[in-house]
Amino acid sequence: MHRALTRPALLAGVWTAVIAMTASVAVAVARPVPDPGSASAPPRGDDRSGVSRYFVGPEGLAIPTAPCDPAGPSAADDTLATRLNPQLGNKMAGHLDAYRMSCARMVTQAVKERGLNQRAAAIAIATIIVESSMNNYAQAVDRTSIGLFQQQDWWGSREQRLNPAYATNAFLDDMERRYPNGSWNDAPVGEVCWRVQQPREDLRHLYGIEAADATLIADAL
Repeated sequence: MHRALTRPALLAGVWTAVIAMTASVAVAVARPVPDPGSASAPPRGDDRSGVSRYFVGPEGLAIPTAPCDPAGPSAADDTLATRLNPQLGNKMAGHLDAYRMSCARMVTQAVKERGLNQRAAAIAIATIIVESSMNNYAQAVDRTSIGLFQQQDWWGSREQRLNPAYATNAFLDDMERRYPNGSWNDAPVGEVCWRVQQPREDLRHLYGIEAADATLIADAL
């Protein structure tokens, strides 16, 4: 007897097909990578602070990305990016576009579907700002790190880590493990990001820098 596919199972199937296509045709998206705001920081060693640290200039254009929404960015994504750009004050100021907004939208949607609040969305968005400049990077540059959160292979399969819903929930699983009983609500946004991502100590401050902009984006979504 054949059972009808549930919505999560159907979406998983769609994502497998989407990622398979991006794996075979790695098309670089010509979006400038903004300055990570820490040009004076030491070169990366074994940290997980974000692939964008490698690509501050034109080289960033060569990193292939996967779609965040299988349907692609929407007109509403473009409109919201245009409205928010002048309001941002840090790394993403002037760099939001429809694609990046679609990535933030998918992350926020995963947070909503989990039943968590806007602060949880801000925490997740601050993390993807620092880690990937809100790009769903499909190529591993820092060891095995890929996706919005730059999750290494112990976080899941390639397809899972490139699926914003899976990647966001993996991040939130770890957040709730480290901050049980909703205690992440009372901790600084940047500190929560850092505890989950665990980069070098000297990179700890980057997440807090992006907290205000992340909150603005989360609130708008």
